[in-house]
Amino acid sequence: MEENVKLTAEHMHEALDRAYVINTMYDQILMQHPAVMGTPKLKEKAEAIAEALASFYQLCGKVSFDFHEAAEAREKDDR
Repeated sequence: MEENVKLTAEHMHEALDRAYVINTMYDQILMQHPAVMGTPKLKEKAEAIAEALASFYQLCGKVSFDFHEAAEAREKDDR
């Protein structure tokens, strides 16, 4: 990916959406798997990863919100 990409609201929404999709897939496909649920070491590690993914999703939401707020403020200042 290019380093000099100008971020847009669409980029921010897309990142948030992808974080949601990955979180959902991880939970449904891996966390609920019998091998993971039935093996304490796997379950412990999987839960830690799930927490990290959830934290990333929350951060994406905050960054997206802040980005939108800043864009709206710039638009208001331009008027």
